[in-house]
Amino acid sequence: MSWNITQYKYKWTLNRLAQGICPDCGGEMDRVGWRCSKCYIELKKNINKRREKLAADGRCIDCGKENDTDNLLCSSCSEEANKRNRSRYQRRKEKGLCVDCKEKLPDDYTHVRCEDCLERANEASRKSERKRRNK
Repeated sequence: MSWNITQYKYKWTLNRLAQGICPDCGGEMDRVGWRCSKCYIELKKNINKRREKLAADGRCIDCGKENDTDNLLCSSCSEEANKRNRSRYQRRKEKGLCVDCKEKLPDDYTHVRCEDCLERANEASRKSERKRRNK
């Protein structure tokens, strides 16, 4: 069987992770995931820089194409994100988990959010309402 570069890189990455080595820098893995903390923080910085530049240029922060809306995401990326979010919401709701933080909810609980997330959502709603009224 002949492997292409993507398959080889994936297998190599899994092998490094199994050894407790960060695939990016070769350092020790100090967290669960695909990168050590240092590389993860660096990656997030680069992603945020890219997104800021794309937003400043009026482009979609996800795909980089010309943005056809006033939002950060273009219409097609926004549609895909909405599908993903609705699907995640339904899965968590069906499993009896908080739709925001995935905390297991009591069986007799009537809300879809845990107490902490419910309070946060209510506060955000109140803040948004105050802001709307003060315009």
